[in-house]
Amino acid sequence: MATVKNARRRPQAEVPEGESARTCVGCGARVSPHDLVRLVLAEAPDGTTTVVPDAKGGSFGHGAHVHPSPECLQVAVRKGLPRAWKREVKIDPAVLARDIVAAYSRRLEGLLLGGIRGGLVVFGGDAVAEACTNGEAVLLLVAADAAAAARRSVVVKMTEAGKTLVYGDKRGLARALGRTTTGADGTKDERDGVAVCALTNVALATAVRRAWLCAVGLSTTAVSVTSPADGSPRSPSEAEA
Repeated sequence: MATVKNARRRPQAEVPEGESARTCVGCGARVSPHDLVRLVLAEAPDGTTTVVPDAKGGSFGHGAHVHPSPECLQVAVRKGLPRAWKREVKIDPAVLARDIVAAYSRRLEGLLLGGIRGGLVVFGGDAVAEACTNGEAVLLLVAADAAAAARRSVVVKMTEAGKTLVYGDKRGLARALGRTTTGADGTKDERDGVAVCALTNVALATAVRRAWLCAVGLSTTAVSVTSPADGSPRSPSEAEA
């Protein structure tokens, strides 16, 4: 991860009514907590400390917030976190970035699996098309290797409305949705994979989008949201613009 002298100061975003703004310890912008990763300083009985991403929210400990971007994270580790916690913080920004990606990836998979169990996620071309046509679909997740699904008219319309995210590949999406079978030898098979799924609940879609942005923002290999113009990937920073 390249070293940066200063994180670019982001514009002050509007905070929804009823929410308290939080300050990014990287760039200093005050924004909605939903736009930030919460980090907690956990202290062991022997006095050693660990910086832990609070992906689910509500973890006990002295918290600090940072944008899920390499620039903000590096400044946070160098200056923002020590200032917020009034103590030296020894952690490699690259290691912390990997921890954040892992935590929010697990959070994302947990949300999707819970959505399946709660009947708030549908998958399969016909089921997704029906949910989109009926206005029930709030957000779509499309596998990066599902080109045919991405070209379907209902998916294109959702993409143009900014309601489509790209999630791994078809096998990865199937795994996240619990669409796996276990063979006699104990190995897991993601069947034929899942090309696209639709989330039909606003709260779930909001939580999924946030977890996705936090994971993708610090991942060097993740595929981002598709652009309205041609369906090609965009970077997380472009997606937020």
